[in-house]
Amino acid sequence: SNFPWYEGRDRQRALTPTVFERFGRGGAGAGAGLVTGNTVFMDSQGASLYPGYDGFGAHEPVDLVVSREVDTALVDGVFEDLAAHDRRLVLVNLHEADKDAHAARESEYVSGIGREDLLVHAMVNTVGQEGDAWLVLADHGRHLEDRWPGHGDACAGCRRSWLVAWGAGIRSDGARLPGNAELADIAPTIAALLGTDLPHARGRVLDEILATPTGT
Repeated sequence: SNFPWYEGRDRQRALTPTVFERFGRGGAGAGAGLVTGNTVFMDSQGASLYPGYDGFGAHEPVDLVVSREVDTALVDGVFEDLAAHDRRLVLVNLHEADKDAHAARESEYVSGIGREDLLVHAMVNTVGQEGDAWLVLADHGRHLEDRWPGHGDACAGCRRSWLVAWGAGIRSDGARLPGNAELADIAPTIAALLGTDLPHARGRVLDEILATPTGT
């Protein structure tokens, strides 16, 4: 929680292999992953400092100018990248609604959520293929008080987040997550969907939403 601000974001690299590195080194190869987002804090999210994994991280395009109403251009860039490259694992950060929420711009926040939903819909319809799995989530919940103190806040609103998952490998019977799921569980679950694992991960595989639980 409370990562260094802009001047220290290069220190945010993971100390253990990322899911991109495990997948790439496990046979998918370098460049199989793509990480992009409308925020400077996506820097190096696809690469760790762990020995032996250098070069297996995700491709990270040159940063966009981070501002409001950039998410549409970001998604267009994802379409162009996927048309030219065989990416197998893609992480896209849509950030407009998050910025509005942190700035307490309530009406913009609500309308921004609608715009983000439309962008997810466009991605599914434009680049979605049979055999894809989709996971849509937020990095934290909504703060319950007037002043937002920062990432890592312990209020009940910030600690409640959500996940919507569907597609290949995901149960299709409307299964719901139990109350003890954490954001740390997302990467191990993605690794399981890809047929690999994250042996150093703090989280667990969310077997309860998978069509074929791990180990079977």
